[in-house]
Amino acid sequence: MRGRGVGRRRASGRSTLTFDLVVAGGATPTGPGGSLETRDVAVQGGQIVAVEPEIDRRRVATLLDASGQLVLPGLVDAHVHVSGRFGKPIGFRMLVRAGVTAALDLAGDPVDLVATLPDRGCGLTVAVLYPVIPQDTVTSEAPSKSELEALLDRQLELGASGLKVLGGHFPLTPDAMRTVIEVCAERRAYCAVHAGSTATGSDVAGVEELVELADGLPVHVAHVNSYCRGQLEDPVAEADRALTALGRSRGTWSESYLSTLNGAEGRCVDGVPSSRVVRTCLRLGGFDETEQGLRKAIVAGWGRVQGESADGIGFLAAEPGLELFTRRGSDVGVSFPVNPPASSLALALARAPDRSFVLDGFASDGGSIPRNTILEQGIALVSAGLITVGDFVSKACRAPAEQLGLDRKGRIEAGADADLIIVADGRCCDVVIGGEVVMRDRSILRAGGGTLLRATR
Repeated sequence: MRGRGVGRRRASGRSTLTFDLVVAGGATPTGPGGSLETRDVAVQGGQIVAVEPEIDRRRVATLLDASGQLVLPGLVDAHVHVSGRFGKPIGFRMLVRAGVTAALDLAGDPVDLVATLPDRGCGLTVAVLYPVIPQDTVTSEAPSKSELEALLDRQLELGASGLKVLGGHFPLTPDAMRTVIEVCAERRAYCAVHAGSTATGSDVAGVEELVELADGLPVHVAHVNSYCRGQLEDPVAEADRALTALGRSRGTWSESYLSTLNGAEGRCVDGVPSSRVVRTCLRLGGFDETEQGLRKAIVAGWGRVQGESADGIGFLAAEPGLELFTRRGSDVGVSFPVNPPASSLALALARAPDRSFVLDGFASDGGSIPRNTILEQGIALVSAGLITVGDFVSKACRAPAEQLGLDRKGRIEAGADADLIIVADGRCCDVVIGGEVVMRDRSILRAGGGTLLRATR
């Protein structure tokens, strides 16, 4: 036996092994309506080959008992950070523990990702977008089209799927933002944008501006909930404005998360946080938009410093958080409780007249940022009767898989990739990726390996 409910079987008598793995006896979703049926899921060669009420257990090499538990497709998280300036490879382990089997690194580094996947990737499938940052990856807030074309072409060669604009943190001019979207569209590359430009903030006005600038070209609108924090009016009214803009848009794909905490880098230059989002969060908490104000926010518990251990990244208490902030010269991750639940819920649940969701997917903006809560918060919505299991699978698995061109992921049916998770009490217990048991009883069995994905639009 390899832990509870995992058994190796040998052929005996005239029986012949047919399946590499069977996940047996779990409650699996049967379709968009969200009904559940107890079924066995058979895996061969990394793919699901049968989903039946009961499969002959004598024909199975490895049996994974999921009796009394929920079996779902592996989550496809279209907004994580595991490489480059904004992510760390410990995020791979954090994602697997949260039930994620495929992800999009939204502002990472393909060179870094390629280097870390073999030893630390936990079998995940990951695509990456490269960040467009003024005075860093591009020369200014208004880079030329030729400069952006050269940047994109180089990153595509290195393995990236496209570009990410970090408007709220490091904004471009509106014209430059439009040019990034155009350049990506011309090359059929992936483009994602954190709303906000030099003319707008990281708020609902930035969303409205982004939809107008995109004008039907494909763009991934990142974490819509983060633009509805009550900066311009009541948060729910801001959510209504965002939903109106996105509901009328063409070519956009959007996601949101449910955590109250945001994430940003605390790096300060000349006594001022370099990220505009951090400055906004300080202002929302009543603190000065300075390094000294950030220090006071950390002491007060409004700013929470992220600290890494062998097990992952979590939040430090005020005193050790301030000590790490000082020792690292402000180069730490920070979070603030700035996302109102009322607007986040309104955005997550909003439906179009045809009953489809206005915001296409759930995402975490997590990975190495400690808010990988898609599963636990999504299942809480199911338990509260606000969405069905089918709705959750649509937003957390199927829709993001389709968005990334992963047509064989995000579903439990014959012919799909064998990416599966077993859930008990709203928590992920076991993870199967490509037919391999990667995590069992929350213990990760595979440290390295993974696939660099070229996401398609």
